[in-house]
Amino acid sequence: KKQIVAFSARNYDPSGIITPIIVPVKQLISSMWSRNINWKEKIPEDLVPAWNAIKEQFTDTTYSIPRQLTTNYDFSTAQLVIFSDASKAHYATAAYIRYGYKDDTYTSGLIFSKSRIRPSNGGPEYTIPRMELMALEIGSNAAVNLAKELHMDLKDVVLFSDSTCCLFWVLSKVNNNFGSTW
Repeated sequence: KKQIVAFSARNYDPSGIITPIIVPVKQLISSMWSRNINWKEKIPEDLVPAWNAIKEQFTDTTYSIPRQLTTNYDFSTAQLVIFSDASKAHYATAAYIRYGYKDDTYTSGLIFSKSRIRPSNGGPEYTIPRMELMALEIGSNAAVNLAKELHMDLKDVVLFSDSTCCLFWVLSKVNNNFGSTW
């Protein structure tokens, strides 16, 4: 268990760019915590194939991520576009900057992502709609922070979610507290 947690901590990624390959590590650690495995214990035999599959994904020792989002700085507009989604196992958000040019062409680049797994001690209250709402929350928090920290003139900020019930809860003024129970 100690080796797997150390492996996870070794991946420094403040912007969340390598989030998709870190999620299985988080899920494995969560399953070990839910089984009350001590730090120096070996992982159970049924979790060894998952650990081996994770190790096979990390063949490179470093990942190179370009710091420059665009090579063409004569853009006319910039938008912050944020996607949020969830499943029964985890929820996430991804933020892109979309540059618009005078010749009606566009480029975009990933600038931030965040993923969280479902709590291992989470009960039946962690339904998919609730996970979608939590994804929308981290997406909106990311939008506020990025819009403040980018120090650039953004045309607009667009949030996308495929959850119609969460969009209803967020966009309507619920008078009966139904939305707050999720």
